[in-house]
Amino acid sequence: MKSIAIILSSISMLLLLTCGGDDNPTEPDDGYDLVGSETIGPDGGTFEVGKFTLTVPEGAFGADIELSLYVSDTDRPMGEYAVSKTYRIEGLPDEYSEPLHLRIKYDGTLEELSFIAFGEVKNLIGIEGLDYIYDLLEAADSSGYLVGDLPATASNPGFAKTSYSSSSAAGNVKKLILVSKYGRSSTGHFDIIHPFNQGDVIDSLVQMLESAYDTVEAMEFSYHNQQWPIVVPVIHCEKGHAAFSTSDDKPRIYVNSDSLEYSQISLVRSDVCSAFFMLVPYLYVDWTTVNEAEHIWLHVANSLWFAEIFSDSPDYIPPRFINYEMAPFLGMRAGATNVDRSVNHGFGMTSMIEYLTQNYHESVLKRIYDGIETGGHSPVEAVMQSIEEPVEVWWPDFFKEYLSGNLYNVAAETFMGEASGTFNIRGENDTLTTFTGSYPELSAKIYIVNLNYADIDTSAKLMFTVDGDSSTAMAFGWKDGALEYFAHAETLVVSNLRDLIDNGYDHIVVVPVYYHYHWPNYNSSRDIELKIRVTKQQPLPYIRGRVDLRFLIHYIRDDGYESCDSTYSKFWIADGTTSGNTFHGTLDTSWHGDYGIGSVTITVDPLTLSVTSFAADCVEARDGSYMSYSLEGVNIPMNSNESSLECMVEGAETCDHITSADYYYEVGETYFDLYSFECITSSYIRVQLWD
Repeated sequence: MKSIAIILSSISMLLLLTCGGDDNPTEPDDGYDLVGSETIGPDGGTFEVGKFTLTVPEGAFGADIELSLYVSDTDRPMGEYAVSKTYRIEGLPDEYSEPLHLRIKYDGTLEELSFIAFGEVKNLIGIEGLDYIYDLLEAADSSGYLVGDLPATASNPGFAKTSYSSSSAAGNVKKLILVSKYGRSSTGHFDIIHPFNQGDVIDSLVQMLESAYDTVEAMEFSYHNQQWPIVVPVIHCEKGHAAFSTSDDKPRIYVNSDSLEYSQISLVRSDVCSAFFMLVPYLYVDWTTVNEAEHIWLHVANSLWFAEIFSDSPDYIPPRFINYEMAPFLGMRAGATNVDRSVNHGFGMTSMIEYLTQNYHESVLKRIYDGIETGGHSPVEAVMQSIEEPVEVWWPDFFKEYLSGNLYNVAAETFMGEASGTFNIRGENDTLTTFTGSYPELSAKIYIVNLNYADIDTSAKLMFTVDGDSSTAMAFGWKDGALEYFAHAETLVVSNLRDLIDNGYDHIVVVPVYYHYHWPNYNSSRDIELKIRVTKQQPLPYIRGRVDLRFLIHYIRDDGYESCDSTYSKFWIADGTTSGNTFHGTLDTSWHGDYGIGSVTITVDPLTLSVTSFAADCVEARDGSYMSYSLEGVNIPMNSNESSLECMVEGAETCDHITSADYYYEVGETYFDLYSFECITSSYIRVQLWD
């Protein structure tokens, strides 16, 4: 568990501008010469070489530190604004408790504002290699030297410093360049430090930032954690438009000066506003501890979505979303197993944020952060609590919209290329296959059925069954390079395969969606079996049918006495014939005798071999007594299909399948009349057919 700043720092590493472009910038660069070394310990000291002086106060270092200084005439990352050579200092510790004092000789004449550009190597998660990002440190002219401080980096209990990464054996590597001819444009919320000759486009940058500020405020987020203004350095970089990071206890928004120079305002706007939204977790949520991987994906996804508001394109797609489209299939939380994966997972989960804001308004984002701050929820739980509809409704619907191309217009080929399995229908013998996979909580998989049998029976159907709680099978048809949603259910039937083939459908795509989630980890998994069966209409050969039941009945006697028979059970056995998918027969006298007259009707779904409806009735008259009873019901699932077809339900839910029941018994002047019934653990209905 780490402070919120570590979270933001981890996020920022991914979004930082990539400056310099060195594959391994911590190794000695071409053109750098070693000009001196010095060991400084806890007592402090001065490292002075030529025009460069670094003063370390007493207590700043906790141990003896060897510092080495290199200098280059050719490495000029600050371009025309540099007024010194580029210095590279190696060996500074990750943390030092006091500011370090710099004194560097400048060349030529200072113009407008001048700064010490301080470049540090940062681990750019999701981007190969390491790069430098530059802060502009306040500096004052002192007799031909610029003097200023490197701020202390010891952990602040309220806001931890940005963590940096270096592969150099000599320790951390920093670059220092003096720059001049800079301007400053300050508003109440932002302090923009920029090359002086860019003043004409800084007004546009101010408008972008203030627009982002106003938009977040309009979404009713609070700024109670932030001290304004936020520093916005405008610096030269080789790629990227804007980025968010933290330095010590101060957040920064960096903007690429080249992007402004080449009038790429429309491109810059989205990145600048996205970077600003990365402040929201810190600005709004007063956390002291959070889990990195658990939270980062949500912040990244939200910030990428936020950029869409400021895009000029009506079909805006976040650039970083591309190549991570399959993230939701990995599991909302399970795809974020560590910081690296959490950031990349967040790129792809922008599609879910797009769905939530489309269907539940952008205010859903504030409800999510409310749940994290005031409810103490994890991001997954906060998402669930922010939506009134149950997860079994909206999570499958998200995949429906996503695969249909309604969220960032993802090409169907992208999903097809990530299928977990394929079933080819080439002939009469291709009738059954089963796929079993491990599904993390809140995840999905893709399977493809290739329709390669043009002469398939005209009655052929596809049945998809998912064997697992909290899961559903979602079917799409592939035609002309697009996916068309059909339906979803635990047992799903796609009819008229021949017609689909004739009408240009090449594939059926089935997506099992697992919508279970459970506190506290949200990354457990379970195996789910997907069974795919091809069936066609078959004549039902059954000539005998049987219906059995057992449940409790409440009845009234002639004297008004109420009683309960806990062992009431009945059965009907009938001889008859099947026409189409319906059996109809009369009671078998060998079982019911001449005194029993009645009938049994059973309708079967030939695809699932489940009983869709049944009705049984009987009247018995003998020895001065009269009895009539009947039962009707629906949707009895198949239990066995070996020597006979057997469908059965049992337990307390038995009554859910009964549409009507009646019982009347009369002997002499006494009668018993059913007025209600109930089902308990021992209750059941069994329906059988055989030939």
